Amino acid sequence: MPCLDELYIGFFDEVQNLSSVKMNGKFISASKKSDLSDALIATSSPNAFSKEGLQKFQKISEKCKDTYYGGDCHNYALLASGHLDIVMEHKLSPYDMMALVPILLASGAMVTDWSGQPIKTQNAGEILAASTPELHASALSLL
Repeated sequence: MPCLDELYIGFFDEVQNLSSVKMNGKFISASKKSDLSDALIATSSPNAFSKEGLQKFQKISEKCKDTYYGGDCHNYALLASGHLDIVMEHKLSPYDMMALVPILLASGAMVTDWSGQPIKTQNAGEILAASTPELHASALSLL
């Protein structure tokens, strides 16, 4: 985030099971929250969802502690650094998301499409990212 003077670098190696993520040289990690009622959820805009997609987002957000709009890609940085717990998006392009995946995974967060599949260039449009596997599973079960 150049405008905020923030630099995020994430490294994730599935083969060696190594990961780390830093913001301006300091290690960061996703929150450890596991309950939807404690979670802070964000999306760029409710207008970016289809009618059905918005209903799915609302089904999750109504169970969360609070909902935030705006932020775009910065929401994922906030998730990776423990300031948000869930980010859900719809209608993204691969270039919107692919660079964020290693940062999220290295922070300990989980990120998939809405059917629970790992993010690839072919399915980068519907995103569900959460700070813990438990929180992700709870949100995913509502989709």
